[in-house]
Amino acid sequence: MNYKENDLITIAKRENNSKRSFLLVNPLQGKHIPAVPSQCLELFSTLAKQVFSEQKFDYKHTLIIGFAETATAIGMGLAACAPFPAAYIQTTREHFEGKEFLYFSEEHSHATDQMVIREFLDEHLTKDSHIIFAEDEVTTGKTIENFIRVLTKTYPDYHFSFSIASILNGMGEEKRNELQNQGIAIHFLLPVPTFDYEKILSEYSYENALRLRCAELTSCSSSSLTGRESISLPDATIYPGNYQNTRLGVMAPKYQELCQQLSVKIFKEVGLAEFSGKRVLVLGTEELMYAGIYLGNYIENHTNNHTFFHATTRSPILPSSEETYPLHKRYQLTSFYEQNRTTYLYNLDTYDLVLVLTDSTSNTTAMQELCQALALHHCNKIIHIIWR
Repeated sequence: MNYKENDLITIAKRENNSKRSFLLVNPLQGKHIPAVPSQCLELFSTLAKQVFSEQKFDYKHTLIIGFAETATAIGMGLAACAPFPAAYIQTTREHFEGKEFLYFSEEHSHATDQMVIREFLDEHLTKDSHIIFAEDEVTTGKTIENFIRVLTKTYPDYHFSFSIASILNGMGEEKRNELQNQGIAIHFLLPVPTFDYEKILSEYSYENALRLRCAELTSCSSSSLTGRESISLPDATIYPGNYQNTRLGVMAPKYQELCQQLSVKIFKEVGLAEFSGKRVLVLGTEELMYAGIYLGNYIENHTNNHTFFHATTRSPILPSSEETYPLHKRYQLTSFYEQNRTTYLYNLDTYDLVLVLTDSTSNTTAMQELCQALALHHCNKIIHIIWR
């Protein structure tokens, strides 16, 4: 697939981020904008074909690392398409009791701290390992350089080699040459165009009315809501089991197998074979993306429904009602993972069925808040899937 700029790049304005005021929103990535799952997987496969055709890897000494939160699906998609049984782990911003982490920074992000659990690295890294970093966009390369410094300091007797695989690459030619001269291979589908982003974003208006707080929706009196809108709980909750956590590290074939089992179980329990010509949304939570895309694609392949996937995110981005702007409405809700954390959901629409997939072990008000927002969009059936 030969992608063009307008296939993969739209421009949005970050809220209160002095380090980088704009965000490149990819319509096919399945994060901020609802996307067709098969198109997400095709995007990941296209990147994988480039990586694995341009380089040869000793699979016993190769580890793929995806970056939270937006590139967790890309990283796992790359691992799933590898021509060998790939070891995969994602970075995370979630804490785990009793686990040792390596810490590094993502300097331009809204949340700069990144972590990766060391146990899986200790198990899979060898003295001559090759590490593939998977990203949605490499901006300056500083985040990956920070990570490389941490890795080489942690494993001083190891002689790692590295590759960078990203959908977009914003590094200038001089920086790319510098990294390549260090032996770091660079793969990407498109360069980031040199637009005047500030000028483009100054031409939009950003209305406060488009920024809705889900907690305020749930506190509305029942008299102000009618019918389905007064319901603030899911229609059903499913615990499918057989879970693996990509934050702890997985082998890609096994994780694919578990995603298949998840999809089959949900398909049967929800009765998706009875749905036809409907609009179905699979909604992931923050770092949990790939399993939801896989489930959405399974629904695509076994029904004639119009199926979409996207996910909640920590990224605060300003919405605008103008047609050429990518994000038209923003819901602010409590995180599924932490009561005091704020997350966002963009471009919510009307669906006949919404499957909310999370691996949270926390008890927060997120689902209640989300259901209220979904009800305002006349979503008729909401299923809460807790995969843990």
